[in-house]
Amino acid sequence: ERAVAGMADRAGTNTQFGCLLLLTPLLRATREGDVSPEGVDRVARRTTVDDAVRFYAAFEHVDVAVGDPPPDATELDVRRGSDAEPTLRDRGITLRDVMETSAGGSSPARDDPSSKPGARDRVPDRNAQEWVEGFPRTFRAAEWIVTDEGPIVDRAARAFLGLLATEPDTLVAT
Repeated sequence: ERAVAGMADRAGTNTQFGCLLLLTPLLRATREGDVSPEGVDRVARRTTVDDAVRFYAAFEHVDVAVGDPPPDATELDVRRGSDAEPTLRDRGITLRDVMETSAGGSSPARDDPSSKPGARDRVPDRNAQEWVEGFPRTFRAAEWIVTDEGPIVDRAARAFLGLLATEPDTLVAT
């Protein structure tokens, strides 16, 4: 929340919210000495309800492009900001739980073929998928950058294009 608020105050526009969301568990895993898929997954699984509350509060500082929540999770729409706190606390929802819902992992509507239109064809949140799947795209891109040759900027650009070639970008789709 502090990072988003600080960036919003200084930039006045895009705060790189999604990048911050991805960096947070990676930095924590680095601090704990285990920047591996397993280490990052452990960090994500240890998130708390307070983490979820702060995540929602961060949305009050910016106008982030997000899709509509799953039909069975409208009270957990991140655009509600701090107004979602009672629901988060009442249900004991951690930040990783929020990511799982956003990634498409635990919604009864998505598992039911007779569910309402739109429930099954939502664009999945790729950042949330990284959180619940152990950051496979992040580690794949890192490996491409490390094993590629040439200037780091070129290697990063090629890795990004490689990721786009395999899966659409969530922000662009939204």
